[in-house]
Amino acid sequence: MSVPVDHDARQRAIREIALSHALSAGAGSGKTSVLSSRVAELCVSGMPPSRIVAITFTEKAAGELESRVRDTLESQLRTATGPAAERLRTALEHFHELTISTIHSFARELLALEPLDGGWAPGTEIANEDRTGLGSALLAWRSSLAKTRPRTLELFDLVLARKSLLLGVEDLLANRDLVPHVTPAPLDWEGAHARLVEVVRGIDEARARCTKPQSDKRIENNTELLDALVTWIARPGDGTLSALVSPLGPSKSGGAKTAWPGDSLQKFADALARFEAWRTETFASAHHDLVTTLRAQVVPAILEARRSAGIAAFDDLLFRAATLLANRAIRARLASRWDALLVDEVQDTDPIQAEIAVLLASVPHAEGAWTSVAARPGALFAVGDPKQSIYRFRRADVDVWRDLERVISADGHAGSLTQNFRSVPGIVGWVSHTFGAMPGYEAQVAARKAIAIDPVVLLDASVGGEEASIDREVDAAVRHLSVLHASKALVADRETGALRPFRWGDVMVLVPRWTRGEAIATAFQERGIEADVQGGSGFFDDASVAAMTAAIRMIDEPSDGASAAKALRALFGFTLEDLARHVTGGGSLRWTVREGPPGPVLDALSLVREVAPLRSRAWTSVVDALLLKTRAAAVWSLRSDGASRLANLDKLRAILRQLEGETRGLAGVVDRLAELEKKDREDDLSRSDSDSDAVRVTSIFKAKGLEAPVVVLLDMQRLLKTPRTVVDRAAGRLHV
Repeated sequence: MSVPVDHDARQRAIREIALSHALSAGAGSGKTSVLSSRVAELCVSGMPPSRIVAITFTEKAAGELESRVRDTLESQLRTATGPAAERLRTALEHFHELTISTIHSFARELLALEPLDGGWAPGTEIANEDRTGLGSALLAWRSSLAKTRPRTLELFDLVLARKSLLLGVEDLLANRDLVPHVTPAPLDWEGAHARLVEVVRGIDEARARCTKPQSDKRIENNTELLDALVTWIARPGDGTLSALVSPLGPSKSGGAKTAWPGDSLQKFADALARFEAWRTETFASAHHDLVTTLRAQVVPAILEARRSAGIAAFDDLLFRAATLLANRAIRARLASRWDALLVDEVQDTDPIQAEIAVLLASVPHAEGAWTSVAARPGALFAVGDPKQSIYRFRRADVDVWRDLERVISADGHAGSLTQNFRSVPGIVGWVSHTFGAMPGYEAQVAARKAIAIDPVVLLDASVGGEEASIDREVDAAVRHLSVLHASKALVADRETGALRPFRWGDVMVLVPRWTRGEAIATAFQERGIEADVQGGSGFFDDASVAAMTAAIRMIDEPSDGASAAKALRALFGFTLEDLARHVTGGGSLRWTVREGPPGPVLDALSLVREVAPLRSRAWTSVVDALLLKTRAAAVWSLRSDGASRLANLDKLRAILRQLEGETRGLAGVVDRLAELEKKDREDDLSRSDSDSDAVRVTSIFKAKGLEAPVVVLLDMQRLLKTPRTVVDRAAGRLHV
């Protein structure tokens, strides 16, 4: 293998363990290999594994990094001699003492080490999304407003959707370290009404300059608004509220210049516009009241409710850990436990994560913001790629990388990797050509050999000037891919690197949002190409799998009415109305109850009762019997995604067989199945078999770090929506 063009930078990042390093590494540059080799170098130097911490973004990435580090240590041990071999052997013996985890797991460990100061109760449950205390906090907030600002609460009820309110609370919780940017003035209803009176007076004065008010179209077009304004100013309080929420607004049409001397028509228009300005200004004051009261009352109440219930969301772990490290004495105690802190995928981290890492690696008794402290020599190694910063919705901020780079390079070294081992030269060259003019962009150099097929292809899916639709995009993609398939175009195998004929399983389709994933997969299937959605809705969300797991739960626990209804609808085709008629007629959805109104629902329950005893043999026997007697598998096979559904049923059987071999008792299998289903929601257990010859459909976010011989980008005409939040971290401000 030839020497990488960035060989010196790699060796410096690995060997110079006495210096802290910030390493900018593009996609496919082998950064994980460098990080693993640096860990090995630390061990060879004599640093015990217990003194090393490696932090990455996800549990999956942490697991992969752990395997890579162990493999690197074992590989080096095979050729090492003398003291180096002995140290590597010792490192492997104590490998379990090495900390490789996500930042959230590491933050939890910090809190557990200092439970009193961290306010950390043993057994605290970690929840990905938790609404503990939300309902009671909002009720208390409403009660407070009802007493102190009843009119403002009435305004909120009229204009604010509950979903928007909940999203606002969510944003304030996620950004509790920032101060909301609001207008300085709260809503003063008396003052607002007085200003409205002034606005109306100005409108009346401007209208009086019209010489033909009875026939002028501009006045006629605004008559409804003008009449409403008179009514509103006559009723302080209620009228002001009505003026704010009314859909009426000024009309700009009409108006004969002959009826408006001089610039009087423009002055009338300006006077009407001042009403809209008044409304905007008043709503800004209401926004002040909304945001400040939610932040002052609801956010603390939710956090306290979580503490009392022994629950912590992922963000809570980070904020609590950062607060803990603000105490210099505690920080010194915790920092003394580790000599080296390595952080992977820095571009995916938010400032709180970076703050935790820097403070733990900082010189003793450092003061000030984390962006201004110095790291201990060799204590901090950070690797990332600002070009891959795509997780802004998780508080990731590309500026964090720049801040870290600046902190580390003050007494350490900042370098970069430019060799690309993943992509063919044509793609690397296209990326450099497309993005080369962007500030800070550093071109990569491809290590792989070129292949025959075109590296980048633009397909025009527009027809007759019409914009491309998803169906036309899929048609264009299928036409192009079919040519590759029919011509047996050669692609590089992902496992061996050897050239072989193209197959459908080589294709990964990337979409910007999950809502289109199923539709795109179905579009491929309708064209005779098997397709599988990976991520988004998981394996257990597949209709066939969901039906069978519901049937298993229904049989295991006859009183589980929700599972019974789900299974009966999916396997027998009943509607909710069918089930309701059965229950209101005196029937039950329990399969153990034999009596009930005669009809198809009772017959279906009788069939379930017939197959239920098979669970004593194996749950797979129950699945097979239900599929045979209901003929559900035959029906599903006729669908466009039939092959995928049947493959998922095979996978479910394999999972059940494995669980039955690992678990004692029938209920134990069901419990373990529920655990897997929960894990699927978090980790996306992929559908169907990984070696099936199916096109993979996934999102841009889930595809990060994955590879495929052929990648198709679809549905890229993404509508840019106004963001819910605007963050100014330099000023510590947040606009919600």
